[in-house]
Amino acid sequence: TYSNTGLTVKATALLTVALLEFSYTKPIREAKTMYKKWNNAWNNYKWVYNHHWIKKYPALNSSGSAVSGSGTGFALNSDGYIVTNYHVIDGATKIQVRGVSGDFNTKYDANIIVSDKNNDLAIIKVNKHLGSIPYKINSKTSEVATEVYALGFPLRASMGDELKFTKGDISSRSGFQGDITAYQHTIPIQPGNSGGPMFDNNGYLIGIINARHTGAENASYSIKSKY
Repeated sequence: TYSNTGLTVKATALLTVALLEFSYTKPIREAKTMYKKWNNAWNNYKWVYNHHWIKKYPALNSSGSAVSGSGTGFALNSDGYIVTNYHVIDGATKIQVRGVSGDFNTKYDANIIVSDKNNDLAIIKVNKHLGSIPYKINSKTSEVATEVYALGFPLRASMGDELKFTKGDISSRSGFQGDITAYQHTIPIQPGNSGGPMFDNNGYLIGIINARHTGAENASYSIKSKY
């Protein structure tokens, strides 16, 4: 409905998986009120608007369905609370957790409890007792050259479901572009490692794996556990 004249027009729309197309014709009387000095020019003119809106998110695969992804998480306590990255769950319409107590055949639906986009962190919860937690969190900043270890489920399609262990050293107490909330380290990181725990050589959890530098070798990043 146009505010100038109160005229209402109908639009013809076509909705596909990724594209919305619609068109409508502006009434001549509405066009005349907008461009009064061209008033006599609209007698035999039709003003047609065509719009094309592309669906850019979530991503689509070749079959037109939503793409599924995976990441790693670890238990925060025994009551079903699990830590992972914000980017792992961002935009997800359904979250399922596998691998509890090594069982990859059972899936547990998870709900997002809290998310922190700025620090790339999220806490999700499953309705499942997770058993005793065999590690403690160290909230102090670790030093450069500390040996560190990561556990995760990278590239499951080609590397399988078994838990993967990788190791390295802290190379900087700050992350990408000097980010003080993160460590830079030399642990090899692959897609799927995101959200996994990083331990020091005393077995304390000191970080959460979240990124790697694609333009440099042996440069990966973890969010400090204090955050």
